[in-house]
Amino acid sequence: MSKRSILLITETTLARFDLSGGAAPTVTDSWVRPSFASQSVGTLADAALRLGKSRKRQVYVLTTRCWTGSVSIGPDLVTGMSGDGLNQTIALEAETYSGISAFESAASSLMLPPDS
Repeated sequence: MSKRSILLITETTLARFDLSGGAAPTVTDSWVRPSFASQSVGTLADAALRLGKSRKRQVYVLTTRCWTGSVSIGPDLVTGMSGDGLNQTIALEAETYSGISAFESAASSLMLPPDS
């Protein structure tokens, strides 16, 4: 039987749900408490894991504390860039839309095809 946990992290709530079973798992335990407003998602995930006694092998984190969206950056800004430099440029562009400081965020990117 597979044992796993789902962690729910929102602005107001931390929750942990332990499940067991295969294709149709059942909730075996659950814990809910108020969230800590100014903590990182990593710190909150650790706090949510600590709500229960034992750690599970598979842990899924669901959160509303991430911003996802598209930003458009001109080719003149990104030509020849890759890796960390490109992600920092994207973070700077996304800061306006997300409200998250580029220096306190982690960015990832995927180039989309141009509009037809």
